Amino acid sequence: MSIKEKFKFKIKVRPVTIKNIILLTLGPTLVAIIFGLAFSKIFIEGIPMGVLDMDNSSISRNIVKQFKETSKFNVSYFPQSEEELNEAIKTKKINVGLIIPKNFSKDAIETKAPKTLLLVDETNLVIGNTALSYGSEILNTINAGIQIKVLEANNMVPYAAQKSIASLSFTERMLYEPQLSYMRYLLYALIGLAVQQLYIGALAPALIEEKLNMVKIKLRSKEGVKKLIKICSKILVFSFMTCVGFAGGLYVAGKYFDLPLKGTILNSFILLAIFLINLTAISFVLAFVFDASDQCVRFAMFLSVPTMLTAGYVWPEYMMPPGFFHVVKKLWPLVYFINPFKTINLKGVDISAIATYVHGGIYYALFWLPLGVGLYLFKIFGFKFVHRKLLKPKEDVS
Repeated sequence: MSIKEKFKFKIKVRPVTIKNIILLTLGPTLVAIIFGLAFSKIFIEGIPMGVLDMDNSSISRNIVKQFKETSKFNVSYFPQSEEELNEAIKTKKINVGLIIPKNFSKDAIETKAPKTLLLVDETNLVIGNTALSYGSEILNTINAGIQIKVLEANNMVPYAAQKSIASLSFTERMLYEPQLSYMRYLLYALIGLAVQQLYIGALAPALIEEKLNMVKIKLRSKEGVKKLIKICSKILVFSFMTCVGFAGGLYVAGKYFDLPLKGTILNSFILLAIFLINLTAISFVLAFVFDASDQCVRFAMFLSVPTMLTAGYVWPEYMMPPGFFHVVKKLWPLVYFINPFKTINLKGVDISAIATYVHGGIYYALFWLPLGVGLYLFKIFGFKFVHRKLLKPKEDVS
């Protein structure tokens, strides 16, 4: 019998494998569509706002007018007291409140530095911080205009008044993402997270199933070699379909939602290839730890939020406790994908600019892949040993 005939076997594709292939192929694209639609508006506008004008002077009415005319706010509530304004913020009727005190105009003319009060609901950080930025910008502009008028009223030449106000000036230049889009900030990480969860959710349960199947067969036998080939085939197929899904997600995000993709496709796929090797290593470790697929899947689902929030993407690593981020990098590979993936596509840098992440991902694979495969095989041999011990008493009795 030839070697070809010896190891010849039929390829059977089970429904669960087909389901995993479909999820790996369509998952990243669906994530790009869902969150691209959810975050499709580039700027946050029309923030509900209330104004309590207790002065009702020409200056105060001009301030209210400035807030009304901007698209950033929707000035739709005019309470009669501070209590009503606070209650409206408390009940989410509005997100921002502006209080202009009595005698505001008089104090401004007399250069007594009157103060307005901007109340911002910070229970939603995105809306709250945006409203604070917009409101402060408008009030600072109005404040400069009022000061110029006051100085001119005190017989100062208009040019001199403007120069005195602008004695210290600065220019803002927002690099790489001047629109401060929430979608463009998060979508890179969400695509990476989708790849992570779908790949582990497909591969780890498959490894667990094959681990249990290999207990009753010899690894060096024909059936054992078939099982090993089957495992390698699944890894390759799942990796390839993940690459297809990743490419589809990038295409949809860039084509229909204007996600910046300034980096080269090659660099993105280099990062993805390293990431998939790392996820394969983690899948072997999880297959060693768990013997039930459902428990493994639940644990993998649990990891989605912690791994993203501790990857230095949402919360900067230097704000974490000393040594914490170093431990995270050693335990989970998401760090080595979503951070450089965002960097190369927002900044358009080459692979040398993210060399630290590339090297880190390679070192991660060199440690965890042999360890994961070793633990996986150790578990199989352990099960075989227990299986033989359990069968031996039965053979002795017979």
